[in-house]
This record gives sequence, structure tokens and C-alpha cells, in this order.
Amino acid sequence: MGAFNFMSHGTQDYFPTFLEDDFGAGHTTITIVAIIYNVGALIGGMYFGALSQRFGRRRTIILCAVCALPMRPGVSSLNLATAVAATLYALKAGRARW
Repeated sequence: MGAFNFMSHGTQDYFPTFLEDDFGAGHTTITIVAIIYNVGALIGGMYFGALSQRFGRRRTIILCAVCALPMRPGVSSLNLATAVAATLYALKAGRARW
């Protein structure tokens, strides 16, 4: 359970502050990004929830964790667009495990 919290809330809760402090993103940009990653989390949750009904929860959790791991280095990218894209993908995969 601790790993779930770290992988979803560890990124999601700090991400707006990260965008503002490290990239100088404005309030509007941060709001739009937050809306997009929450919509992606809803879609990912529905998709992977249905997938877990077919293949089992444990297998789906492992699949989501493995899919999210390659995106972590992109989060600390020097480019705002790359950091946002990598984080949105990682959050989608990470949130789908719940």
C-alpha cells in the first residue's frame, strides 16, 4: 500500500509545485496540466480496471508499474514539454493501479 501511495500521490501532489518552481510555469499552465492528468487518470482507471477483471489485479498492477518506470527519467528533463508528457504518462499508468 505504501508503494501505491508513493507512486501516485508522490508525483501527483507535488507536480504543480514542481512545474512552478523548476520551470516557472504559470497558474493557467499548471491548471490545464492538472485537468489533463486527472482526466487521464480517470480514463486509465477505467481501462486498467476492466483489464484487471480479465487478467487479475496483481498482473495488472505489475504491468502498470513496469509501464510507468521508463517515464521517470523524463520527469526531470530540462524541457517543460518533455517533463509534462512523461509525468502525465507515468501518472496515468500509476493511477490505473488503484
